[in-house]
Amino acid sequence: MGNRRYWCPKRFIRSGNSCYFLSAGMATWHDAHFKCRDMGGGSELAVFDKKWEDRNMRVMLNRNEATHLERWIGGIYDWAQDVWVWGASGRQLQYQGFSGRKPGDDYRWKCIIMDPRMLYRYIG
Repeated sequence: MGNRRYWCPKRFIRSGNSCYFLSAGMATWHDAHFKCRDMGGGSELAVFDKKWEDRNMRVMLNRNEATHLERWIGGIYDWAQDVWVWGASGRQLQYQGFSGRKPGDDYRWKCIIMDPRMLYRYIG
C-alpha cells in the first residue's frame, strides 16, 4: 500500500490524522460549537478520546507561533447524569485532561476550555 496523505481545508492545521481550526477571536462555547458546525465537512469542537490526542494538541497550542488564547473543546457537563460528555455525541469522556480538578468539583464554566495559563490543561 502507498502512503496515505492527509490534507486539511484552507485555514485548518493538521495534527496527526485530524484537522483543527484555531480561531483568532473569543466566543461563548455555544457560539463556537455552532460556528464549527457551520464550517461544514463534519466540523465540530475538538474531541480527545485518548491521552496522546490531548497531548499532541497541547504541544501544538504551546508553540510560540500559536495565538495563546483559551480554547473551547467539545466537552460539557451533563448534570442529569453527573458526568462530562462530548456535546456533539453525548458520549461520556473516557480521557479527562483536567488541571487537578475532579468530577464533582464546583465547575466554573460547565463546558471545557483548554487554558494557556495551565499549559492547556482542561478547566471546567
